[in-house]
Amino acid sequence: PRALECSFWSAECDFTLNTVKGDKKDLSITTNAEESIVFSTKGSYIDYNIGTKLHVYYNKNLTSSDEFAFTFAQNAGFTAVLEFNIKAEAKSLSDKISFEENFKPIGEFEIEIMHPHSLTIKTSVIVVPTITLGIGGKLSGSIAYKTDVNRTGEIRVAYDSRNGKKDLTTTMKDTSSKLGKDALNVALEASVSAYCYPNMTFIPSVKPLRIKYPITLVELRAGIKLNNTLTGKIAKGFVASNDGVLISDNSEVSVISAVSGLAQGKFSAKIGENIVFYESKDFTNILQTPEWKIFEWKMQVIADPKIIVKDDASNSDLQKLSFSNDDKSINTKLIYYYTLSDKDDTSTDIDLTKLSTYSTYTSESNEIEISENTIVKVIAVLNNADVSKTSWSFGQSASKQVKKEISNVIEPTILPGSKVFAQSMIITLTQSQNYDIYYKLNGGTSQLYSNPFDITEATNISAYTSTLLDGKKILSKEVRESYTMCAEDEVVESGACVHNSLFDNEDTSSNVSILQCPTQLDTSLDINNNLIFHLNADGTITDDYPINGDYHFCDYYDTTSLLAVDRLYIDYKLEGITKEYYTSGELEIERTYANNVYDGITKFYTKSGIITNVYNYVNNKLQGTQYTYYSDTGSIRTETEYVDSVIHGKKQEYYPSGADAGCTVYENGNLVGNISDSGVGFVATSCEEYYK
Repeated sequence: PRALECSFWSAECDFTLNTVKGDKKDLSITTNAEESIVFSTKGSYIDYNIGTKLHVYYNKNLTSSDEFAFTFAQNAGFTAVLEFNIKAEAKSLSDKISFEENFKPIGEFEIEIMHPHSLTIKTSVIVVPTITLGIGGKLSGSIAYKTDVNRTGEIRVAYDSRNGKKDLTTTMKDTSSKLGKDALNVALEASVSAYCYPNMTFIPSVKPLRIKYPITLVELRAGIKLNNTLTGKIAKGFVASNDGVLISDNSEVSVISAVSGLAQGKFSAKIGENIVFYESKDFTNILQTPEWKIFEWKMQVIADPKIIVKDDASNSDLQKLSFSNDDKSINTKLIYYYTLSDKDDTSTDIDLTKLSTYSTYTSESNEIEISENTIVKVIAVLNNADVSKTSWSFGQSASKQVKKEISNVIEPTILPGSKVFAQSMIITLTQSQNYDIYYKLNGGTSQLYSNPFDITEATNISAYTSTLLDGKKILSKEVRESYTMCAEDEVVESGACVHNSLFDNEDTSSNVSILQCPTQLDTSLDINNNLIFHLNADGTITDDYPINGDYHFCDYYDTTSLLAVDRLYIDYKLEGITKEYYTSGELEIERTYANNVYDGITKFYTKSGIITNVYNYVNNKLQGTQYTYYSDTGSIRTETEYVDSVIHGKKQEYYPSGADAGCTVYENGNLVGNISDSGVGFVATSCEEYYK
């Protein structure tokens, strides 16, 4: 680089200057903190390299007009890191008073960038801060954001007095880095209508200074202009911040930030004060490139979400929950944040500052399964980045919270499924949600169910479920079952009462069936010190087999003389119910026989009288559903289907609470399933998968 020297009447002179990036210039300015609006660019700086080339031709012609020509070019690589902070506290004004204006809190100012040739070429940054303010009420809060913008390219101007030709060309290009969410912080509170936002113009300037004999040339400046535009007004009750959005009334507001390149020039081509080729008194806009949007910050009120509840077609115990919105243009973009609870208080309300802690639903989500009474609360949130047409968008819009009570009380199930019985039947009530079950026998008083119970006569049973939802009692539909007891001369076959042919002959066997062995051995009956006796139809006891073959077989414990076994024989064959007892005298097992084989119900008891197993035999083989129960509570444990004493069908298991503990499927004694995906182990098929 060298200084420009032109010492002859006729001369051609050249000058070249290049600076290198890295010498950052601080752009921090701050208004008086005592003012109602405080504007600051603290943290902003500019970093750029700039190249300048100048060629001058001058010919002092004594006989004709002087000749003068020049070409001046500026080439810049430019980065400005801009950080704005604006805080405002505007006092309340009358609702009728409103205004909007742009004002410059400190005016235009120039920051000179010194270099070795500052006496010849002046380089500087012109800063033009402007604040747009509109108010018609009360405003307080702040806006702060940080971004960087870049400009590259060249601007060139030329003049030649010999032909009067003036020429201007430019290849400016503007870019900006992507603005992240943490780069923008907004905290506004407004009533009625109020808004403010900053606009800034940063213009790098290169100014050739007067040279010897003196020649005055063109002054150019080309830089970046950042415009913020407010769309809509901030309506009454609007509050916005980075942590969340709260909007009342139907409000919509957006701030659009856009950058453009700006070139300005002031032409002065003259020698001394008298020879003037061209001169303009002030800078004029030579070129402004199209605006390029950096971000769009938008907030609006979204219509209330719709809560949709419908029955599950494949499972009557479930309901399906989903959400929708009437505005179809944004429905696929909405995120629904929701809570499910059995209580309605503020702890279950959606907090906009804690959205990440809630469950979410979108138009692509599967429906939500509801298996119990539930209060659902939901809001719809729109991320502006999902709908913005700009390169980047900040902010969220939210709906109001919507609430709905979903009542899903599943009715109880009355077991067993077979509706006929002989002598007695054990009734079990189950409910998958572990809610309270109430039942009535033959239309009597409602009773709270706790354990399985026996019925010994024809009985109509009705039952329903009861629970509380937010302190309100919710009842299920009532279910009813009727159970029929077979007559004394009937037995159960294939789910129906049929006549027992053993009662067709009128003999002493009919009397034998209603007799029972004495519960304790009478020593006076201790015939020949025997502990096994036969109770005849006429009530007599013998230690020999009766001639007609109809009798009770009575066996006693030798240690306690208490009854151990009571078996009924008809024509020397086991018939009816056989009872077996613990050594302490409690009933342990009841077995039902027909024609000397198991046929009917077999029950097992604990010493406390709780039933633990119920098996159903037909002609000495397990048929139909078999039951087991928890020995401590009597609640049902398993239901297993058998065919000809082989497990075939489903095995349903329950937790002690009555809740579903899983269901698997068997075929001909084999568990149905597949080898696991890893190739190791066996995965059983669930009943739901199998029957589907």
